[in-house]
Amino acid sequence: MLNKQHRILFVINPKSGIGKQKKIELLIEKYLDKQIFSHEITYTQYAGHAKEICETKKNEFEIICLVGGDGTINEGAGSLINSNTALAIIPTGSGNGLARHLKIPMKPEDALKKLNNLSYKNIDACKINEQYFFNVAGIGFDGLIAHKFASFGKRGFSSYLKIVLNEFSKYKENEFNLIIDGKTINTKAFMVSLANSSQFGNNVVISPQACIDDGLINVVVLRKFSIIVAPVIALRLFTKSINNSCFVTNYICKQLEINDLKNIYLHIDGEPSIINFPIKIEVLNRALRVVV
Repeated sequence: MLNKQHRILFVINPKSGIGKQKKIELLIEKYLDKQIFSHEITYTQYAGHAKEICETKKNEFEIICLVGGDGTINEGAGSLINSNTALAIIPTGSGNGLARHLKIPMKPEDALKKLNNLSYKNIDACKINEQYFFNVAGIGFDGLIAHKFASFGKRGFSSYLKIVLNEFSKYKENEFNLIIDGKTINTKAFMVSLANSSQFGNNVVISPQACIDDGLINVVVLRKFSIIVAPVIALRLFTKSINNSCFVTNYICKQLEINDLKNIYLHIDGEPSIINFPIKIEVLNRALRVVV
């Protein structure tokens, strides 16, 4: 007698990343174990559609698999917090930071093979005012880069690097007023990263010690450095050693408040965002079930 099949819905963002999603239907047919899964496929048609689909379909499926990048994952996963429906990820974005942290393979066919194992993990969800993030949010220079990257046209790491090099020398530090678990800290910063997982994407690791299910947020304050030092900073980001830099201060907390900032950029899971200050960040411990 066959075991009951698990109902899974694939939600594909046809515009994400660098084109991997174009062949996903064929790969699903080839690699998804039909003895384990009963599946359906749908496509997002506009911004915010993944959220709507997850909200309306979560009670019909045991698993919703989002096929896209960190922005697509962010959009849909918020609807699955504290629900009985698990999130699965087939990474097809340009960075795929959350998938990389969770050790989900970058090749869609390999991610599908791993999905067949049905291994689960509960991870933290972070809330910034009324928005959720699951990977990394940032304020300052990385927020600016996210806004520029969104309208750049061509996706991929080379485009991201080109924007960074063009904007670096023009960007100035900001004064930050942080309240970290009730303690006030005033500091200048080039950018402040709020890390639930360890990396932005493309193995650029901003918080090597970040643990995605510990109920804590890692706050990484990076001060402005000269262009001469930039190669060393880049090397540290790629070798998981940025926390050892003299330009970095790390804090670990359960709650964070950031008071009024003017004319500053923000990103949430790599997507440009506009939010009203002051902002409050809190962690919902192990609130999202993920297939890993």
